[in-house]
Amino acid sequence: MQSITAFNTLDSAAAVELLTTCLAAPAWAENIVAMRPFETSEQLIKACQDGWWACSEAEKLHAFAAHPRIGDVELLRAKYASNTPAAQEKQGLATAEQGQVLGADDAVITELAAQNNRYFDQFGFIFIVFATGKSAAEMLDLLNARINNTPEQELHNATVEQEKIMLLRLNNSLQTLA
Repeated sequence: MQSITAFNTLDSAAAVELLTTCLAAPAWAENIVAMRPFETSEQLIKACQDGWWACSEAEKLHAFAAHPRIGDVELLRAKYASNTPAAQEKQGLATAEQGQVLGADDAVITELAAQNNRYFDQFGFIFIVFATGKSAAEMLDLLNARINNTPEQELHNATVEQEKIMLLRLNNSLQTLA
């Protein structure tokens, strides 16, 4: 209960910032903040889920674009190399969510990068997968299983996977507020 009270009492800008670290969809975050106060964390989580599914395709694509491509190790390193607190927090997220890629076999990383490029060319957005706990080889298998889907199927799949990422980040953020 303390975490939801803490979330409800954040100033609007801080609450939007917290939410956009969970999901890079500014209009979504502003809408959620405007719904405060929430009685329970579960109400907040449900509002976040419902709000995510109500987002326009453009906002979903914006959220997807905020992720580094899985397998693009140099981009991950460059993006999270800063020593600022925000960058260190993002580095922690990237390591937790995609850490297995950083130590993967070069052949798997090379294939991930190639398939990610093919996926992007085919669908117009990066491959989104809930990577936590998955090896690079598992993510490559998932990418290969999804690459022949229709654009509509992949927008749906990416939305499902992004929701999983958002929920993990939101739960972690709420725990830090407690």
